[in-house]
Amino acid sequence: MIKLINIKRNDKFIEAEYLPENSKEKGYIKIELESGEVIESKRSPYEDEYYEHFSQAKRELKRLAKEKELPKESLVMWY
Repeated sequence: MIKLINIKRNDKFIEAEYLPENSKEKGYIKIELESGEVIESKRSPYEDEYYEHFSQAKRELKRLAKEKELPKESLVMWY
């Protein structure tokens, strides 16, 4: 599970901080809208042991980039 917070979008980028479950140490991801490429990121130190959180954050930001209304937060769960 991750929680994306401080989600922001402009004409060129979408970005957010994310909190992996059971962690208070944030990660950050910024994606270029046109290419879908990650152009800036900082993985949470929690991800030294668990690697799935970054890819889930990336997937969710790409999904949110297509939405008209952008939420301030988004919760992503998987199993």
